[in-house]
Amino acid sequence: MIFSESQKERIIRKWGENMYRRAVGVIDIYTEKWHLKKQELIEHFSTSLLLTCFSEKYGQCVLKIKCDNNALLELEMRVLRLFDGRGYCRVYEFSPEDKVCLLEQILPGDTLYNFNEISQNERINFFGDLYEKLYVPAAEIPDLSVFPSYLTCLEEGESEAMRRDDCRDIMRHIKKAKDIILSVHSVYNRKTLIHGDFHHRNILKNQSGGYTAIDPKGIADDPVFDVSKFILYEFGYQLAGKPIEDMLEFIDLLSQRLRIPAEILTKCLYAELVIQLFCGIARGTGREEWTGVIWNIEVAEQMIHDSVYPK
Repeated sequence: MIFSESQKERIIRKWGENMYRRAVGVIDIYTEKWHLKKQELIEHFSTSLLLTCFSEKYGQCVLKIKCDNNALLELEMRVLRLFDGRGYCRVYEFSPEDKVCLLEQILPGDTLYNFNEISQNERINFFGDLYEKLYVPAAEIPDLSVFPSYLTCLEEGESEAMRRDDCRDIMRHIKKAKDIILSVHSVYNRKTLIHGDFHHRNILKNQSGGYTAIDPKGIADDPVFDVSKFILYEFGYQLAGKPIEDMLEFIDLLSQRLRIPAEILTKCLYAELVIQLFCGIARGTGREEWTGVIWNIEVAEQMIHDSVYPK
């Protein structure tokens, strides 16, 4: 048995009995097919089940079993295969039929979320170092059109929201976010393949002492839009209740490191949160699940108004 009873209960509680049974079956099949051993569950549940393991062919690996949206896993595999270890972890094996892949394990694997050991300035610098080398010219990316842009993500959510009566009071955010994205594109129009979920937990320390990105979503847009998740995670993904001055100060420091105006980063943060809200609506989430995101949107909107940046 790979899972302890407590791990089994957690998996079932998160994804249900059927998913648990599927995961066990997939592990059995690919343990034999990919010659794996020493599987251990990573006790962090998001949208995938993750296990560290040892491959006779590749060495230390991570077995990833997608538990919800297979389309997202296929986009992730496209990104990782395209970059082939340049800034990202490598993908060694992939089965789209069973929603499972075998990834390079980044060691030692400490994330930038370790606030006790990594100062804020160090986090900004490590993020900036990786940010500066993570993007390639669009000409090097075949089929860039298969990846969504931030604008198309927003428009998908808008289509669903327009059919719902409980979205009328938040529709104003759509227009404002669209206007921001278009205004940012008028200056930052380097359309390339960006991470799409570039935050502390997806940035792991590697053996050379630098950092490597994992778990890309794959978005076709300008890299300036890849900074917002890092800002959000710096404040625990919860902006409400945090001093606006502290957040603006952090954005200013990040602005200086990346050489991107703080005003642009603040506006992109607002647009990112609106996209999250309407992507959730597109997935059919209920009003009760939006509360935290709406609070974050309102804070980000206030940050735009309260900031000292030129309007």
